[in-house]
Amino acid sequence: MVTLDLILRAVKSHLSFIETKSFLLLVETMSWDAAQELCSQRGGDLASISDELQHSMIYNMTNDMNVSFWIGLRDDVNSWRWSLNTSSHFVLRWEQSEPDNANSSEHCASISDIGSWRDRDCSVQMPFFCDDGMIRMMLMGWSEALAHCRTLYTDLSAVLLSTTNQILADELKDRHLQEAWIGLYRDSWKWVDSTTSSFRPWAPNEPDNKNNAEGVLVNLEKSWSEALAHCRTLYTDLSAVLLSTTNQILADKLKDRHLQEAWIGLYRDSWKWVDSTTSSFGPWAPNEPDNKNNAEGCVAMSGEHWYDRTCNLEMSVLCQRTYS
Repeated sequence: MVTLDLILRAVKSHLSFIETKSFLLLVETMSWDAAQELCSQRGGDLASISDELQHSMIYNMTNDMNVSFWIGLRDDVNSWRWSLNTSSHFVLRWEQSEPDNANSSEHCASISDIGSWRDRDCSVQMPFFCDDGMIRMMLMGWSEALAHCRTLYTDLSAVLLSTTNQILADELKDRHLQEAWIGLYRDSWKWVDSTTSSFRPWAPNEPDNKNNAEGVLVNLEKSWSEALAHCRTLYTDLSAVLLSTTNQILADKLKDRHLQEAWIGLYRDSWKWVDSTTSSFGPWAPNEPDNKNNAEGCVAMSGEHWYDRTCNLEMSVLCQRTYS
């Protein structure tokens, strides 16, 4: 598949911002459903157009190409709806006499080279626009997020201006998300793309570098040994839970992600932590550890309690990142 990652004049640096989103133009022809599936695999949707500025942006990208493109609008019998389920009240820019539902088979919308919209048979093959929303609806650690953004996009977001910060805050609010990674990391607090700015809208009492370490919930299904290797590669180690306050923080992470349990760094060798720290703290669940079938040598956390589990079970992971 050919993708125009320069995106025909939709340059990533312009995200600072003339619109609240950017768009990817994919030039391989597909049906509307196949195009929507591919956009979804990239973490987005077929393009939803919520204002005149976004409509003009798409039109300006294609007005010299003499072809039509799928957008994320579809007739669901009762009304025309956007694939992103947006509540946009933008007036639909239908071409004169459109939509006409020719042969009772035109239920998907395209944008023409003159900027007007037409209903088309959804099985027609044509290029399409993906909505490249800045917020990726995927759960991952900061390092994974960095790799993901650099692979599919440009980088994690560097937030250098209060206006950009507000745009991203609005994106989170619109998606009902509590928080998301940005491209700032602790090395005298640098942006991943090496840009510089004194703008730092820290919350009160932040950054606090609490306990000089943090727990990182990795929502990937892994065995205990795989989890250990993963945490040591991308973070510091599997989480060592030495205090009730740390235990509560990790329990809250599980609850917030609606996860039942995740691996921590305790294993059966007189119950040792993987980083060799020692602690008498151990909020075991009732009747745990029970070493069922003499095969449970690793520890998972569920809610605020610990359970011994068979080490080759696959579940989410609680990594620990320690700062020097």
